[in-house]
Amino acid sequence: MIEALTIAAVKEFFKKVLAWCKKYWQFLAGMFVGIALLLLSRDSSGVKKTIENFKKSSDQERERSLEIDREKSSKVDQAIDKFEEDLKKSAESLIERDEKIEEENDRKVESLLEKEEAERGTIAAEIQKKIDKI
Repeated sequence: MIEALTIAAVKEFFKKVLAWCKKYWQFLAGMFVGIALLLLSRDSSGVKKTIENFKKSSDQERERSLEIDREKSSKVDQAIDKFEEDLKKSAESLIERDEKIEEENDRKVESLLEKEEAERGTIAAEIQKKIDKI
């Protein structure tokens, strides 16, 4: 009994497959013709050459990309070095300027103290002049 049901199911399946093949025969014919042409015209040496050429061009592109990355990296390193150098120069310049200002202030203080020793009230007069200007 089970064998009869199995046979009936298989027959039904193949009927559906046959109906599909009848409906889409152009697709199947095109597929078979394409596979046949591919098998008949297949030249393995041409395929190998194509793969080798693709690999060579891929390797060349990779090397070129790596070279560009190295150039960019060296440019970035140079820019960083120049920035650090400029930063050091500006820090030194700032220190020198602060020292000059400090020396100038010390000279002014000494000058005012000398004037104050010579004549009392000189500092007060100088301060009053600055306030009047403001």
